[in-house]
Amino acid sequence: MAVSDDCAGLQVNLSIGNQQERCLRPASRGASNETTVKGHLRNIFTKLNVLSRTEAITVANRRGLVQL
Repeated sequence: MAVSDDCAGLQVNLSIGNQQERCLRPASRGASNETTVKGHLRNIFTKLNVLSRTEAITVANRRGLVQL
C-alpha cells in the first residue's frame, strides 16, 4: 500500500508491504508478539519513521493504512 505525504513542501512516497500491513492491523488491536510480527513491525517503524507500535498505529491510521 503506497501513501503520499507532503512534508515541508516535499512530496514523499511511503509504502508498506502487504505482509507488513497484515501485521500492523492485529498490532493495532494489541495482538501478537511473535518474532515474525516483531520483524515486520521493525520494518514498518523504519518506513513510517516512528519508534513504537503506538506511533506506527497512529501514523498508519492517519494515512489510511489501517482503520481503528
